[in-house]
Amino acid sequence: MISNGINISCYGCGVCATTCPRKAITITLSTDGFWVPVIDKGICIDCGICDKVCAYLDKKYSTPVDRLIEVKAYAVVNKDEIIRKTSTSGGAGFAIATYMQQLGYTLVGVKYDNKKNIACHFATNDLEEFKQTMNSKYIPSYTVDGFSDLMKGGRYAVFGTPCQIDSLRRWAKIGRKENNFVFVDLFCHGVPSYLHWQAYLKYHLKVGEKLENPIFRDKRNGWHTYTMSLQTNKRFISTPIQRNDLFQNIFLGNYSLNQPCYHCVYREHHSAADLRLGDLWGGKYSKNEGGITGVLALTVKGEKIMEHLPELCDVKTEKEAIVIAGQMHHDLSVPVSRKKILDGLRKGKYLPFLYFLYARRMWMKNLLPYKMKRLIKQLIYNFKNK
Repeated sequence: MISNGINISCYGCGVCATTCPRKAITITLSTDGFWVPVIDKGICIDCGICDKVCAYLDKKYSTPVDRLIEVKAYAVVNKDEIIRKTSTSGGAGFAIATYMQQLGYTLVGVKYDNKKNIACHFATNDLEEFKQTMNSKYIPSYTVDGFSDLMKGGRYAVFGTPCQIDSLRRWAKIGRKENNFVFVDLFCHGVPSYLHWQAYLKYHLKVGEKLENPIFRDKRNGWHTYTMSLQTNKRFISTPIQRNDLFQNIFLGNYSLNQPCYHCVYREHHSAADLRLGDLWGGKYSKNEGGITGVLALTVKGEKIMEHLPELCDVKTEKEAIVIAGQMHHDLSVPVSRKKILDGLRKGKYLPFLYFLYARRMWMKNLLPYKMKRLIKQLIYNFKNK
């Protein structure tokens, strides 16, 4: 049976709760600040459906029936400059959503709930409403409401993390409804703890101030600059990673990730999705500051979608190695200070204190000027591609 309780670790995809026929499973935050299932044993009938859909229990991703032997890789830029500017990378995700909506698919993606201060999945047929998903949300999404109606009929294009999509693929296979879905996942760094996110907001927001919209990857200083911005009811706060932004540095330094993220089985092209999206990092595009999406078509269905994308985007065929070059390829080491940071966050300790004491690697790294880092990366790329 799936693990149970607020002291456990799992992917937190929430699919177990949406599939449970007795609604015996609720999804709540663990003591470490990640979504986990809590099972009401008095209601549970031991049907086992939660085990069957749980990607965390299997450790191997569910292979789509039309998986391509050789995946196809692309560099994609949305032709609409406003969409591209608002998007995290090149705007390919919204273009795919636009095409799927034209075909009659209901769109399922992630928005930020500024009342609860969480990310959450939602379903909509309104393309304008789906714009809330633009600019990635770098915190774990609550999925139960967004996923609850997926097996009741209709066709859906679902955007999510690799582990969320893997569990949904399993659910679709059990219900024999794979043909009803297009699954789109991401090159994922992992997800940070809500303890971290809540402490970050506490640090920035003054008394009476409310967050209206977080921009996790604001391009105002350039695509590669990694700027975190917060639009509140009173002001606009913007902090580049180089200036020791307390969210980006702790997150990207891997100090607050969910435990399973350190040993992720979904690296590179390992995925249960039809399409995989992400920033097209790497030396080849290091001078681009507008944003480019790297896309992998993993299935026949995904490849067919990409054939129609040139209507909305500039699409260039790329080598897979170029698309995955700037993504993670191996397991991550768990920082020794991860536990100390999470313990400190639970106790309400001052976030800058935890950062400068336990994440020294990141703020010391920021002492090197950003332009110098870019130059070094470009020189390495040029040397390797001589």
